[in-house]
Amino acid sequence: MTNVGHMWGSQGPPPEAYGRVTDAQRYRELHTVAHSLLNDLQQRFDVTRELSTESDRHSPEPAPVVRLVPADPAASALTIVFDAFPGVLVRMGHDGGTHQPVCGCDACDEPVEHCAEQLRGYVEVCVTGAFGERLVHDDTWWHERWYEFPTGVSWDRAPLDVPQRDALREAFAGDEMRWAPWPQRRRRPVEKSVGARP
Repeated sequence: MTNVGHMWGSQGPPPEAYGRVTDAQRYRELHTVAHSLLNDLQQRFDVTRELSTESDRHSPEPAPVVRLVPADPAASALTIVFDAFPGVLVRMGHDGGTHQPVCGCDACDEPVEHCAEQLRGYVEVCVTGAFGERLVHDDTWWHERWYEFPTGVSWDRAPLDVPQRDALREAFAGDEMRWAPWPQRRRRPVEKSVGARP
């Protein structure tokens, strides 16, 4: 594996390091970590596993998608997209989640171990119901998501137009929503393909 950008020094990375990716394949390990997490969750929790694909901006081929849907509708589904970068896109709630690596360029030089830790952290808050969403208004309307990690609370927000706000308000049954923990599995795991040919 290429040793990329671990010691930039006090001057920081050179300008040419931004946007340059020397060893993207080191992040393929994240696919292995994500598959292992999904398999473990399917064994421990009452979920349905859905398989599908979606367009991939890194490849002309579609990206595989795995979605675990808890039996309790008050709990959030967990979706992981395996892109060709290679990286993983994690979705939960209403447009919450993370992409690992966040960037992947030589300047950012995100360690694979850190990305894997972030991946596990977001999966854990989804499963335990340690995250929620709310509508916030200051100069405009915002969709705010918060995540309770062991190290502290993280949050992000995105601007909303009025139709988006109204749709989320209906989904939340108000201006705020906290997701429930996943129910433990009491039956054999279910797997199905979404949109697959018979």
